Amino acid sequence: MVRNCLVDGTTTKLIDGKIDKQFNLIALSIWLFIGDIGSVAGANTWELFQPMLCSGTLGAHHWPHYCIPES
Repeated sequence: MVRNCLVDGTTTKLIDGKIDKQFNLIALSIWLFIGDIGSVAGANTWELFQPMLCSGTLGAHHWPHYCIPES
């Protein structure tokens, strides 16, 4: 999965500066694992929200890149 490098780089720098070196790898692993859970959850719930988003139920916006009819 593609991650936002700016967020990962900033978080890694923060973990390096604030967390004791003994727990550095543990903290970084937990942070990246939480990000992976969010990516998987978002990818698997998209089909649930797509009809509401594309029908305009969630707002008057039109989302042409997300609401492409299947061919």
